[in-house]
Amino acid sequence: IQHVVSNDFKSFFEEEAEIRKAFNYPPFSRIIKVCFKHKDQDVVKKAAIAYSEKCRDISGLQLLGPDQPPVSRISGLYLQTLLIKMDLRTRPNDVKHLLLSVKDEIKQNAFFKNVQFVFDVDPV
Repeated sequence: IQHVVSNDFKSFFEEEAEIRKAFNYPPFSRIIKVCFKHKDQDVVKKAAIAYSEKCRDISGLQLLGPDQPPVSRISGLYLQTLLIKMDLRTRPNDVKHLLLSVKDEIKQNAFFKNVQFVFDVDPV
């Protein structure tokens, strides 16, 4: 903030870039946000946990969560979110197919068949 107050945007950018690189945030990675939705809070929580456990074995991905977002219920549906950091060397199309196949595998379980999955690549 000190750099912004003193109009030193170059230093601000350099400091922010260092922090983002250290924590593997964009532009040094890509982020995929997965939002799980269901009318039953227990079901959505278990689906998010099951999904994240299966994704932990995929190389080139780092998972944060799942967790309940600050606004945890919208239009009668409970929410859980999972953030996935994807290494830049990982091929996006390969990751897409892997994440969708894990989703299909989770939804084969009758307990999770009505859980909605929403994928947001590079969320703001």
